Amino acid sequence: MNSNPSKNVQYVVPKRLRALKKTKQPRGRVFVDIAPEDHSLAQDIAKKLAAAGMDVEVFGKERKGGPKQLESAAAIVRKSDAAVFLLTPNSLRSDWMLAELGLAMGRELPVIAIMAGIDRVAVPAPFWGKEVVSFDQLDNVVARLSREKT
Repeated sequence: MNSNPSKNVQYVVPKRLRALKKTKQPRGRVFVDIAPEDHSLAQDIAKKLAAAGMDVEVFGKERKGGPKQLESAAAIVRKSDAAVFLLTPNSLRSDWMLAELGLAMGRELPVIAIMAGIDRVAVPAPFWGKEVVSFDQLDNVVARLSREKT
């Protein structure tokens, strides 16, 4: 007779739990701020972040203005682990981008600015001292964010 009953116990894990274990879980939530005119570039950013396992919220597809816009941005930023700002000629004309940057900085989120169609000299002063990269460096940014959020 076996004195250790636990040797005879088999553990069965249901298939659905095994499937959940294999699924890639989001590694972090990223707030992506854009100007409405830059939606196609934002889709590229969002796809790459999502493919790396990140949960992505693109903000700015529609700009209605007013306190509700700022409240919406604040709600998203509160749930985010990092903020990415797409700096383009369109976004540089927007006062909202700087307000949303203030929200991210107030939460002390890592801020990354991705330049597309502008030179480094056009980067607004509030982004000085933050990570600022050109759009062709997006893959490096995604890889780093993915590593940091695991």
